[in-house]
Amino acid sequence: MAGTPQNPANTGQSRKPTSGVRYVRSVAVAGQTSTPGDPAANGAASGAGNPALSKRPPAVGARPLPSRAQSPAGGKRKRLGELLLEANVIDQDQLEHALKIHRQTGKQLGRVLVDTNLVEENELIKYLAVNLGVESVNLNDENLKIESDAVLLIQERQARRFNLIAFRLEDDKETLHVAMANPADVIAIDTIKSLTGKSVKVYIGSRIAIADAIDKHYAQQYSLDQMGEDLKSVDAELVEDMDDDLGLDNDAIDAASNAPVVKYVNATLMEAVKQRASDIHFEPFEREVAVRFRIDGALREVTAPPKRLMNAVVSRIKIISGLDIAERRLPQDGRCKLKLGDRVVDMRVSTLPVVHGEKVVMRILDKSATSMDIDSLGFDPMTLKEMKRVLQTPHGVIVLTGPTGSGKTTTLYSFLKHIYSPEINIVTVEDPVEYQLPGVNQVQVRANIGMTFAAALRSILRQDPDVVMIGEMRDQETLEIAVRAALTGHLVFSTIHTNTAVATVTRMADMGLARYMITSALICAISQRLIRMICPKCKEQYTPSEALQNQLAQSFRQPSVEIDLWRGKGCTFCNNSGYKGRLAVHEYMTMTPKLREMIIAQRPENELEEECQRNGQRTLRQSCFMKLLDGLTTVEEAVSLFYED
Repeated sequence: MAGTPQNPANTGQSRKPTSGVRYVRSVAVAGQTSTPGDPAANGAASGAGNPALSKRPPAVGARPLPSRAQSPAGGKRKRLGELLLEANVIDQDQLEHALKIHRQTGKQLGRVLVDTNLVEENELIKYLAVNLGVESVNLNDENLKIESDAVLLIQERQARRFNLIAFRLEDDKETLHVAMANPADVIAIDTIKSLTGKSVKVYIGSRIAIADAIDKHYAQQYSLDQMGEDLKSVDAELVEDMDDDLGLDNDAIDAASNAPVVKYVNATLMEAVKQRASDIHFEPFEREVAVRFRIDGALREVTAPPKRLMNAVVSRIKIISGLDIAERRLPQDGRCKLKLGDRVVDMRVSTLPVVHGEKVVMRILDKSATSMDIDSLGFDPMTLKEMKRVLQTPHGVIVLTGPTGSGKTTTLYSFLKHIYSPEINIVTVEDPVEYQLPGVNQVQVRANIGMTFAAALRSILRQDPDVVMIGEMRDQETLEIAVRAALTGHLVFSTIHTNTAVATVTRMADMGLARYMITSALICAISQRLIRMICPKCKEQYTPSEALQNQLAQSFRQPSVEIDLWRGKGCTFCNNSGYKGRLAVHEYMTMTPKLREMIIAQRPENELEEECQRNGQRTLRQSCFMKLLDGLTTVEEAVSLFYED
């Protein structure tokens, strides 16, 4: 049955791994920590245990994977090295080399084999299962259902201590199935038997897969049981934005007011803030509910409430956000606040009707977690100096470009904070207003009543502004008003959706703006992206292989690359991801007389980019390479922006 843990014996044989490029894929494993006698650390640390061998044909000359029944007479099991030799996964010279490193460093043999690219970590789990006489389990298998009743029989503290997780109860709930990184740890097994009063069936699984499962399946249970006390101790509460027009669904109001629902919503929001999440997703499906946090740009699934409570959870969120709980057919938008002592966190709420209910996304706007200092935005010294010079310009248009979620609004707010003075009048028009800035007049767009960007901008220009910020230039009318405002002596900040800084010119022309107006008004275009930073707690240096150096040279268009790189091993501080936080990378284009001539002459974007580089302006690619050299990010993150090349 798919997803059912099973013995990998006699199911086939993977072919011998190649070296070189695969070095990148073993980055996460190379940094794993292990304890003496922990066989799972020998190769189970990559994040995917394997319940059955792959269906690839056996390698030439390879033998079938031996089963436990094939052990020598007397019950003595073969050593791991012997199993790998018999299967032609490695040869005698490779084994001797690995054993030599094992004796010199004290690393487990399996770990050495993975680090030196002799064996793939997933493949190694299969041989460890045979070597130890246990079955393997793939916790990442979509068809494997991890039962919450089984998980909660073991306290999270014990699960993390022994690196294990229970995933199933069988035999009238008397047999507990447990995935372990080290199935030979008899102390762990005896402790679990004593704590649960159950018989225990042990499986070997990937260390990282087990850690991820622990994070996922204990996260919200911890929130419900423990964070209720945390909420009291830090004086945390949700500030309800109650309106009279919330609908008259009394049943929904009653369900949303139940203590478990209130406690769950409060705990979930606080846990998201604690983990520095930027968004919370509540997603209903046919038979279950998914709850996910977006942390450092990546969604991470956490334990969700039962399907039967989803409507009550959505109603609770609607009540605290001032939305109509009786309206389930149309999208709605609202806001709420979470008070944590003296700290207030704003949250923007959006609901969307989907097939199996209403999906809710909450954007967390934690001002205390967001730096609005221009010096901490990630600009390199040369670019930072140029940005400060540009911000002293009395009039013109400064445009930020980049995809949604690339930090454009935060950068614009930092610019406004940098130039703020009681002597100037700053007015913004936004959709929505994400952060409220002291001393700045902020206008919320309300398209349903005719308060569009263009309409608001026309009124703003009659308010004697010195500086105007427009959340986004979406249409020709808004663009033309913004440019005319710049030409009449105002400094205008805005955003536009393009992939590069020089593409701003093309985008403006495509929207119908004459090129002579572009060259007259535009003073600077900045393109921005966010990449993840290496966790400072588990950061380690390594020397890349020759193949990886060649890849880097090609990706960053350098003649040669001979550098030491950095990566995160994974630790509790970063939830074993190896990353903590994000930083911005930039490219910019400041207008020069030569660029103005080229734009008027309708020269292509690649020629404009070459001219910018002749002026000493860095591209996004060069900016990423500098962050890599500084040890702030990894190879994978740095090249992720250019995978299409």
